Amino acid sequence: MNHAFLILAHQYPEHLLRLVTALNSPHSFFYIHVDKKNEIFMDAKEVKQLLSYPNVKFVERIEVYWGGFSQVKATLILLKTAMENPAIDYFHLLSGVDYPLKSTANIHSFFQNNKHDYLTYVPDEKCYCYWLERYYFYDSKYIDARNGNKSLIQKTIGLLLIFLQRICAFAVMKLHWRIRKPIPLDYYHGSQWFSLTRSSVEYILSYVRQNPWILKRFEYTAVSDESFFIMILMNNPKLRAKIVNNDLRLRRPDGMPFRGGDPLDEKDFERIKQSSALWGRKFVPGVSDKLIALIEEQIRH
Repeated sequence: MNHAFLILAHQYPEHLLRLVTALNSPHSFFYIHVDKKNEIFMDAKEVKQLLSYPNVKFVERIEVYWGGFSQVKATLILLKTAMENPAIDYFHLLSGVDYPLKSTANIHSFFQNNKHDYLTYVPDEKCYCYWLERYYFYDSKYIDARNGNKSLIQKTIGLLLIFLQRICAFAVMKLHWRIRKPIPLDYYHGSQWFSLTRSSVEYILSYVRQNPWILKRFEYTAVSDESFFIMILMNNPKLRAKIVNNDLRLRRPDGMPFRGGDPLDEKDFERIKQSSALWGRKFVPGVSDKLIALIEEQIRH
């Protein structure tokens, strides 16, 4: 059984190399999207090393913003590119700051003869109103929180967009106006990270091709990566029946739901030993190095 590891990366090329090395095997294929805003990332020596690997492919790059529809677009690029390889059976979406908590052999064994999809979801209708009935502009460079060096014009545009977001919130939450078209799907949201079978990925891509409205409707929605793919799958009864409500990721419990909190460090090792999760969320060089060493020692033994 062959596995595609789809990686969304935007920083820490040294950890990206460490992640690929840890998951590498004759049955592993890596598809990596690097945020186009980080131009120096591709010049890193670790990336140049990865470019020489026959089972590593860097895909078309776009600018990605937290909470924006660009997260969905980048994931679709990864899925479409990986699907070109007919030998791949499972597709795992990872962040560039994830790391395996089990050996590659154990991870592959877990999915052997396994027909389930793994993702974390909740059917929370209150969030539908909050996220999908209002307009958000998270994909704008003008309100990107990480873009600290802005001109006066950029700052002014950013403030205007934030003001428009708040006007939309007031219209929907206080005046109960409907300013966006309803989505003809039952609402679910959860973690953006998943492990999916080939048949489920085929269905997602087919659904998007046959229903181009969904791309337009999810644009300008908040944190659409935490609902877009889940809603497509969960609204298919046949596919919903084989979904396990568990994305197999371990996070710091002090963060927002599904997203994790601070980076993991050696204090989390006891939780990791007791966890059945296959990957951990948020390993940062200089913070998580001791933890990675402990994990590697445990895997070897």
